Amino acid sequence: MQKKIIALAIAAAISGPAFADGNVTVYGVANASFDLVDNGSIGATSGTRNNKISSNASRIGFKGSEDLGEGLKAVWQIESLISLDGAAAATPDTLGTRNTYVGLSGDN
Repeated sequence: MQKKIIALAIAAAISGPAFADGNVTVYGVANASFDLVDNGSIGATSGTRNNKISSNASRIGFKGSEDLGEGLKAVWQIESLISLDGAAAATPDTLGTRNTYVGLSGDN
């Protein structure tokens, strides 16, 4: 599933000129860390040390708006969690797993 989201992000970036009026924004955060986990030693038992990559709420999103006239706009956003560490996340890598909405916005 992660490969599908990455492919979608690349396709969206390449197809940028297709959005002629510029009302679609592609954004994201790759928030990864390299962690050394050491549970220490207990008595005669030696502790274990593990290295791991953690994906700390990394995400990709798409948002935009469309002017409907008379000060009214349709607004939308689709944001998804992505797993950079290859582990199965509590929320699977599917579209719209984070801050996702559709609505109307007015000047007044």
